[in-house]
Amino acid sequence: AIPFVRRFGLGDRAFVHLADEPAEPAWPRLLETMQRWKNHAPDIPIMVTSAGLKPFIPGVLDRWAVHAQVFDTSNNKSILEHVAAGNEVWWYVNHAPPRPYGNFLVDFAAIEHRILFWQAWALGLRGMHYWNVNYLETKQDPWRELLDITPVNGDGFLVYPGPDGPINSIRWECIRDGIEDYDYLALFLAGRRRLMASGSHDTLLQKAMHVNDLSELVPSLVTFTRDPEVLLKKRLDLGEIIEEFQKILGR
Repeated sequence: AIPFVRRFGLGDRAFVHLADEPAEPAWPRLLETMQRWKNHAPDIPIMVTSAGLKPFIPGVLDRWAVHAQVFDTSNNKSILEHVAAGNEVWWYVNHAPPRPYGNFLVDFAAIEHRILFWQAWALGLRGMHYWNVNYLETKQDPWRELLDITPVNGDGFLVYPGPDGPINSIRWECIRDGIEDYDYLALFLAGRRRLMASGSHDTLLQKAMHVNDLSELVPSLVTFTRDPEVLLKKRLDLGEIIEEFQKILGR
């Protein structure tokens, strides 16, 4: 794996998920394992998922993958400082968090799936981890019974089995839309930075500052708008100003 990653320059895409929500007694041994990995495979970043009031997020960890609810704990400050310093932080959901947070569960509204990507952008996160897309218990019928032992509906299940291959879900398409929203935001930011560097077009930059305000859409992780029209209007505004940037700056 290491020669393959090096040959094709995949160090920014490949990673190893070394542990899943490790409990504190396992931390010393995990740190030793991390060091061995770094000694033998330094080109492949280490990722560990972390949850709870005292998550495993040491500074030597290449990619922090933090459970969404951790952002509403006292760890919030250190995580955001880690992001601000240019480090890579991801987040994830699973059978939790429940409402009023967003999640990918079956009985959540579409905006509660899609909003996670706007929140990720607002927090400065660079990735989203999800543990599975087609998990089922033995003999479980995905069309009739997606309730698991937690109990929540559809945790780890986004794609249905079909006679001719996988069948996507509304949630799967909402996630795609959310990823595209994140891409819009990235294009917007890149264009705004280029325009600022040009030292001109103050009127357009003022307009961009207004479009960049996401406070109505995602004031917090639990008080985000439930009105899809608000989200769609913001996406339209972003698309229009990206076009204006491209007319001035080129693609």
